[in-house]
Amino acid sequence: MMTRQKEQRDAIIDAAMRVVYREGYSKATIDSIAAEAGMSKGGVFYYFKNKKEIFAGVIGRYEELAEKRRQEIYDSLPEGPGRHLRASILSQLEHFDLYKDSIHNVMGMYAEEELRSALAALRRRNFKQLAQGCACPEKLAIVSLVLDGLWMDRTMGEASIPAPHMAKMRRELMRYVDEIAPYCQ
Repeated sequence: MMTRQKEQRDAIIDAAMRVVYREGYSKATIDSIAAEAGMSKGGVFYYFKNKKEIFAGVIGRYEELAEKRRQEIYDSLPEGPGRHLRASILSQLEHFDLYKDSIHNVMGMYAEEELRSALAALRRRNFKQLAQGCACPEKLAIVSLVLDGLWMDRTMGEASIPAPHMAKMRRELMRYVDEIAPYCQ
């Protein structure tokens, strides 16, 4: 059972996620987050000391949601080599699709040292997860760099890769994964 304090913190984090995806990090103020959460500014400060602390919570929430979705995809895939790798890649590609029109709004978070460090740590954990059970780290680095490139493309605000090329690139990426799958769990 969730405590009232946890519920309120979660409501603030959820509100902050909506605000940043809609308006961008620089426009996500304590006032706008409080309004989105349906509480006072003082109520937000009761649970978080500042905006950076809220967004550290946002990064943690994103990681929880991404892992939950990755597990759902993993469970839906047939057993066999590379299942974990496929689930990780498919969940990241799905995230790019879901937030393609707003992912650029998170770029402002990179300007904050603590958040940049938290995002870098998240990236390292994502790579470690991607590499889990694979005996070919150099090939996984290629996959990781492609995913990083897609993330960067989306964070610029306009996808520079046209949709037909994106679809072809995804097919090629998954073909490459099929090639390296025998070296992975």
